[in-house]
Formats: sequence, structure tokens, C-alpha cells
Amino acid sequence: MKTIFTCLLFTFSVTFYAQDKIYVHTATAENSDNNVTYLDHPELNNNPNACINIVHNWNPNGIPVTDGVFNDNATGIWYDDFVNKWSIFNEESSVDIVEGASFNVFIAENGNCIDHIVTAGNTSTNSTYINDPQLNALNPGPFISINTYYNPNEVYNTNNFGTYFGGGGFRAIFDENSGAQTITEGTAFKILLPSEVDNTFMTHTTTAGNITGTYTIIDHPDLNGNPNATFMFLHYWGKGGANTEVYLDKNLGVFYNLGTWRIFTEDQSPMPENVVFDIAITPQEILGINENNLDIVLKVYPNPTQSIVSITSLNNSITQVVLFNILGQEVLSKFGDFNEVQLDLSGQSKGTYILKIQTEIGLQTLKILKN
Repeated sequence: MKTIFTCLLFTFSVTFYAQDKIYVHTATAENSDNNVTYLDHPELNNNPNACINIVHNWNPNGIPVTDGVFNDNATGIWYDDFVNKWSIFNEESSVDIVEGASFNVFIAENGNCIDHIVTAGNTSTNSTYINDPQLNALNPGPFISINTYYNPNEVYNTNNFGTYFGGGGFRAIFDENSGAQTITEGTAFKILLPSEVDNTFMTHTTTAGNITGTYTIIDHPDLNGNPNATFMFLHYWGKGGANTEVYLDKNLGVFYNLGTWRIFTEDQSPMPENVVFDIAITPQEILGINENNLDIVLKVYPNPTQSIVSITSLNNSITQVVLFNILGQEVLSKFGDFNEVQLDLSGQSKGTYILKIQTEIGLQTLKILKN
């Protein structure tokens, strides 16, 4: 594994409350080295035990779809104890990370994390079985996301993986290459089970009606009309019955266009029908860290709430706060030049709301739960 020796000159001052979250990382010349791009986040730095996963995001936060960047490479995660940072890397070590490629980086704060190592004892043909009480005997079981990671065994694995419920009552990770005989022994997977409190879950099945060429269109109120939405997804083989026992040996990503989010094939090959994706929709990081030039300190509390929500900025003025219900309808708003804003949700129904906060240097989106 190649190591970066230049100093990453990104500093952030942050205050946060623990919850599952996603922030967007973009590979740049400054934060990348050969096949690796380094993350810089206060909950990840100096934390080799962090629970993270990633997916490729073609055009986060409303970037024009024409400016998206392909990264048709199997990617994994790696903690570099030389610089004490997590990174995203191309599993094909000779292929440089694509500059401009962006990734949803999921951080499980309230969710659970399983480190799974492939051994001869837990592997059969192209599958490896996860033995964990949170998943055992549960069909289909809770949402999980998975990534290969280089620690602890320093094993590269350039294959694509999905999940299914297998024999013996175990959840399994499988190689999408249907001809594969085994998964390389020693391959490590970081498996995340997002919190039910912090995330919204859905299942999406590709059909002739939602496929256009290389992508499938997702329909969900938390995603529709929201270019700042962020989510994780995983192919669940056979979840919808025998007709969904479909292999999808492709690198995949997500993109936003014309008001909807889509899952697409990085090599631009046709998206097949009857592929089931489990999806976890997670609020984008409210701290506004994009690892380039933002230095935002925001607090939003309490969350969940029964009445008052306070939004505080310690170093950048808040110019607009808008609250939307789950249908995308605006229910509350405030405009001005504030360091602190309060919204009274006591008159609103219980449920999930989307809070959009406009500061001097960017728009941030957060999910609020009203009890």
C-alpha cells in the first residue's frame, strides 16, 4: 500500500452530537496519492476503530450532471497509521484514484459495526457467511452495508460483492462473479448496521418501468427533489424471490438528475431487471465538512425533539432555515442574518422532517425527528 508523505493542510473546528451521518469526500490532487485518497474528518482521524463505509456519488449537492466523474474501479477503505487517517483506495493498486471522484462516506455513530474476515471455515464456493446474532436466522434481516478494507491482513480484492440470506440461517457476502469459486482467504469486510433512529430504509427493485439504459430511478420522498440527499445501498440477491436471483458484477454509483436519484453502472453497461437494492437514507453531515475550504461550526439540538430546535453557528452567519415535511412541503422558515435560530415544532405532527440551513458558505441538510 502506497503512503502519502505530504502534509494535508485541512483544519476544521467542529461541535457535533453523535448520530449516524454521511458526508461527501471528493478526491483532489492535494488529498490523493496514487491509488489512495485520504479522508480528513474529526470522527475518523486518529480513530482506527471507526465504523465507515463508502459509495461513489457522481454529482453530490446539485453539481451539474455533466460535471460528474466516473470511477470504474473496485474501491475499499484503509486506515493508514502513518498519517492516522482513513482513506479510500482503488483495489487495483496500479490504478490511480480518479481526481474529482466523489464518495458518500457513511459514519456509523449509533449503528453497529462488524469486522468480518474470510476464512476457510466460513467460506463456501463464492460466499462467506457472517456469524453474528444481529443477523443470524433473520430473513431478510436488517439493512447492512459492506466494504472491503485493507486492514488487518493487507489483502487486495478487486471483485464486486453483494449479500443474501443463505443456508444454515446465516447472512452471506457473495462474489458477484457467478463463476468465482472462492473469495480470497484473508479478505476483510467492514459491515455496518445503521441505526433505525438516524436512518430511513427502503427496498428498491429494478423494473422495466424504472430502468433507463445504464441506471435505475429511485422513488422516495426523502430523495425526490433533494440534490443534497445522501444514502448507502447494497445489492440483496434473491430478496424478492427466485426471479431476483440476479448477479450484477459491476462497479456501481449514484447520481442525481431531473429531480430523482439513480443507481448506475460505472462501465455504462445496461442495468438488468429484477435486481433488489436495500437502501439506507442518511442525513448529510451537518458540519458541512467537504475537506476543501469549508470551516463551519454548527450545532442542531435537541434531535429528536418535542418542540424547540436550536441551530447555532459559531463562525458563519445563518441566512436561511427552512423545514420541510416528509412530502417535501415547506412548513416553517426563517430568514435573516443569525448566529442562532430557533424553530418551534410543537405545532407539527410527529414524524421525520428535513431541515435545510443556508450559511454564508454553503447549504447543509439534516433530518429532524419530532417526537
